[in-house]
Amino acid sequence: TFSGGEASLHFELLKKLLTACREKGYHTALETNGLISAAHLKELIPLTDLFLFDFKHSDPDALKKWAGAPLAPILESLAALEDAHAHVWLRCPVIPGVNDTDAHFEAICALKHQYTCIEKAEIMAYHDIGKTKWDALGIPYSLAALKTVSPEQKHIWETKRGNRLSKNRGSDFRKDDKYRAKNGSGKKTLHFTVQKVVSADNKS
Repeated sequence: TFSGGEASLHFELLKKLLTACREKGYHTALETNGLISAAHLKELIPLTDLFLFDFKHSDPDALKKWAGAPLAPILESLAALEDAHAHVWLRCPVIPGVNDTDAHFEAICALKHQYTCIEKAEIMAYHDIGKTKWDALGIPYSLAALKTVSPEQKHIWETKRGNRLSKNRGSDFRKDDKYRAKNGSGKKTLHFTVQKVVSADNKS
């Protein structure tokens, strides 16, 4: 599994590593926010067994506000994965007061029903584990007042959306957001983190 940050920002290195894994017979998975150029994604698809695809917000304005990202190219990447018959797990971070709305959950269900490439959709409840990293870098953490979502609240979200999905094609939300790809082909698995190293003294 290649994660980061956004591993695809280091495209040439990522492609070399994925190719090497392919040659060694490793199962390959890529965590991504979907902001990948069409040309790069086209090259990554045949090297990647599974895409762990973040879907942070369904409202373009809210996504721009909270993540500083446009929604359109993310949906374009998802459409490209659909056209390529890729294997996708939709990973949905849910943050109280940011995207825990009925409209967003409905959008998750709509994507699951629209795209056959999406094999499951996972609720990833907010936690504040990363706050210490921001503190170490001396960067203000905008969600400092939020606490880790309780297992009970996460279960409510999963049950609510799972019931809605089950009306059509069955619930695909998992209760374990640490679940990793099961390798049915007998391939080996590894996990890599590809990211830019930033120190407290050098934030560039």
